[in-house]
Amino acid sequence: MRPLRVLVADDQEHMRELLVEALAADGHTVDPAEDGVAALKLLEEQTYDLVVSDLQMPQVDGPKLYEEVRRRRPDAAPHFIFITGEDEAPGYGRFLVDTKVPVVTKPFKLKEFRQLLATLFPS
Repeated sequence: MRPLRVLVADDQEHMRELLVEALAADGHTVDPAEDGVAALKLLEEQTYDLVVSDLQMPQVDGPKLYEEVRRRRPDAAPHFIFITGEDEAPGYGRFLVDTKVPVVTKPFKLKEFRQLLATLFPS
C-alpha cells in the first residue's frame, strides 16, 4: 500500500494517540484532531486520503463531519472509517447503512484495522 495522508479525529486521547502512532509506524503521514471541529479546520488546510473518525464526539460528531466533508468536496472527498464503542453504533444505524462507511468497533486489533486499510487502498 502506498503511504497515505490520514486525519484521525477522536475525542479520546488514548485512542487518537494509538491510531496516530500505528499509522505513522506504517509509513503514513497522520494529523490528529481532538474533535470534529478541529478536524474540519484541518480539512480546510489539507487534503487527505483517509479520515478515521470516532462516531460520537462533542459538537461535530462523525456523521456531521462526514456530511460536511462531502458537501465541501463532493468530487475529492477522502475515504472514511468510523470507530466506535459497541454501545454507540445503534443510534447511527440508518446513517451507516445509507453511507456504507466501514465501522470498526472498539476494542479492535490493529491487524484487523490494517487489513481494512489494505481493502480500501489496494496496491
